[in-house]
This record gives sequence, structure tokens and C-alpha cells, in this order.
Amino acid sequence: MYEYQRENGMRLLSITILSGIFCMLYCQTALSAEITVIDNMVFVETDTYEVQFTDGVITHIYNKLTAEAYTLPLDVDYVPAGTGISGRSGLLKRYGRSVWTNQATLTTAKKVAPLKAEIVFRQGQNEFRLFIGVDNRSGDLLIEQEGTSDTPGVYGIQWGCANLNARNLDLILPADGGQIINAMSPFTSRDFHYPGSWEVQLAILQGEQGGFFVRGVDETFQFKVLHYESYADSFALGFETQNQAPFDALTSAKSVIWRLNTYTGDWRVSARQYREWMEQTFKPWRLDGMPAWVGETGLIVTYIDSRLDVGILDKLADQVDPTKTLLYVTQWRKYPFDVNFPDYTAKPELDRFVAAARQHGFRMMLHANLIGVNADHPRYAEFQKFQYRDPWTGNLRGWFWDRRDMPDNRIAAINPASTEFRKYFVQQLKEVWQKYDVDAFFLDVSNFVFNDANGLI
Repeated sequence: MYEYQRENGMRLLSITILSGIFCMLYCQTALSAEITVIDNMVFVETDTYEVQFTDGVITHIYNKLTAEAYTLPLDVDYVPAGTGISGRSGLLKRYGRSVWTNQATLTTAKKVAPLKAEIVFRQGQNEFRLFIGVDNRSGDLLIEQEGTSDTPGVYGIQWGCANLNARNLDLILPADGGQIINAMSPFTSRDFHYPGSWEVQLAILQGEQGGFFVRGVDETFQFKVLHYESYADSFALGFETQNQAPFDALTSAKSVIWRLNTYTGDWRVSARQYREWMEQTFKPWRLDGMPAWVGETGLIVTYIDSRLDVGILDKLADQVDPTKTLLYVTQWRKYPFDVNFPDYTAKPELDRFVAAARQHGFRMMLHANLIGVNADHPRYAEFQKFQYRDPWTGNLRGWFWDRRDMPDNRIAAINPASTEFRKYFVQQLKEVWQKYDVDAFFLDVSNFVFNDANGLI
């Protein structure tokens, strides 16, 4: 159902979705925007927001759609950025001191276009540039950075947003499966790494009537970090773009383009906007492009019994609808759980177990480890050159890797960008699929994406 209304010169599109979710999207009929530079401060005003930068850090955000301020008054409760890494803007270096904008010895700011400003910060031979602009179609605030260092070891670059009001804002993150962070959260600082724990390059700040978002539109999956830090009644965020490791020889960094805008309604407004961009850009498989049973599945049952007892299937079939149930079988290989990857030789009992499950109508998914190779596996020596290395120490990465007293459980994390490893892994699963006609494989640790000190493969 579509319904059009008029509010404050804006066209309000109200969309009622069958699931009962109600979402409001505002479409501007005309964009007005202005950027003003005064000394070391930049003021941006559009139809939807007012934003102030002080020394390269956002210190004031006002949502004109809802008449909400999301930052504390600057002359009352402002805690200067500088207590920690969050809320600061600068060039990030492994060795020596990072170059922070609020410590620069020389700062110049100017407009370089009607809707674009540049702030240059210098500290000795180090230079940091912050570009602030407005997209004249969407009205999004655009933030971009670049910097050079007098010494190597540059690992990234970031901009900060400080002075955020912890009393009226929830930070909603697609991180670790979904996070809502506010004044009640049991921690004062957290770091979320993209594309690992921070699963989507989006942060939503939700107020009472609306909110604002910050999102990246990077199509190359460049490594990023979102830093969160709270101080009494305020909190700060740092949006870091990371260089590709190894860092030791690097003397410069350039950020992705970050977008900020306000909205009215709840957090799903921003989530939907990002999802539409993501689907158009990356074109992921849609549900209607998958086998029909995927959409019909309403229950996943994790089966952890290493005996593969078919008797339990009779009992389970009495409790659930097997035709809408997917069995996730974790211990189907002849080796114990997490031992001797990537050997996917099945137990002899698997054939009978699959046949019994099929008679009931169950679907079957088998456990696999996307990047794991056990240290004592015969092929480890072949794939060792593709084992992830920590970007800071250069040490090999894996599970229980330093526990030589646990030889069966030491698992190397292999970079799946390796064609050699990927071909071997896929071939192992293909043979299982052809023999047992299972429906799916669960690819464990597929969310582990590391900034590899080996560099790009």
C-alpha cells in the first residue's frame, strides 16, 4: 500500500509492508546546502542537518527533520577529543606518535568548491588533509581523508565524531550479529573490525524521533575499524580506514568515502537504504534464486551426537515437520570435531543416517571449516605459505596455534584467496556431495577475514 502526504515541503512516502513493518522515507524536492569555513571550523547545513567540524572532528549534529540535537552543548559538557583514539581525527602510525588534528602545529581551512571544503593539518613533515563535501543529489555529507608521514609504518587514517549525547542516542551496529550500544552497555570502549566483527560498513545513531547514519560505500572491502568510547554523559566514535598489511614500509594512507545524513523514523530507514545500495552494488544471491526448499525451511536443528543414531530421527519427526526442517550435522567425519581438517572422509554410518533422514523428509547440512588446515595434516606444508599472518606481529594465525601440547587441535587459518587451497577444499566437499547427495554445507569461520601481513594473494 502506498500513500502520499505533504509535510514541511517534503514528500513523505509511507510504505506498509506485509510483515507489518512500517517505514518512512523522505524524498527532497530540491536540495539546498551551504558550507562555511571560519578559522579551524567548518559548518555544513542542508535541508536535513547541521554539522560542525572543530579541528577536523565532528562536534555538533542537528537533525532538521526532527528538531533533535545529537550532541551536547559545546560550551557546557564538551569533553575534548583526545582521551583515547575514539573521537579523534588523524594519521595512524605504528612507530612514533600518530598525527592528530587537534595537536597540529599548523592548520589551514578553505573552500575548494561551492560544496566542498579542505582542511590541511601539518605537524613537522607530516601532513593530513580532510575533505568535507555535500552530494548535491542525495544531500549526504561526504568525508574523505589522505595523509603522508615523515616516517614509515602508517597503518591507517581516521576521522572522529565526538561529544555525542549518551542520554538520547542508541548506537545500532550490524556487528557480532547485531548490537545496540547505549549508556546502559557494560563497557566503555569497543573496537569493531570490518569485514570481521563489524559485518556491514554502517553505523546508525537512533534518537527519539529520528537519527543519523554513517556508512561507507566502498566496493573493494577495504579493512576498516569503528572505535567506540564513552565518557560520562557523552561518547565518541572513530571511523578508521586501514591500509593493506604489511605496514612497515608505508608512509601514506587514504580513506574510503564516508557518507552521513539524518533521517526521520526508526533505524530501519537507514538499514533499508544501505541494503538497497548493497544489493544493487554486490548483487548477492536472492532467496528466489535458490532452491525452493531454502525458502520453505522454518527450523534448523543442530545434531551433535557423534554416533549418528538414526533412532533419534524417528523421535524428532514426531515433534517437527521434517519437510520444513534442516538437520545441521556437526560430527559426520571419521575424525573428531576440529581434528585433521581439511580431510572430509565420512564415517561409515553417514550413508545410513542420510538415507533415514531422507525417508522422513529432512534436509541435511554438514559442518565444514572454510579456512582450517590442521598442523599435522599431510597437506599443511603445501598450504603453509598461505597461512594468515597477524598484521602487527607477523605471527602465524590459527586456533590453539601456540599450544604445541594440543597437536590434534592446532588449526592453521589459511587465506581462502589462495586458488590452490580453494580448489582442494571445494573438491573435498564436492566428493561428499556427489556420494551422499546432501543439501548444504555449513562453512564455519567464514566471517574470519584478516588483514594479512603476507599481503594480497
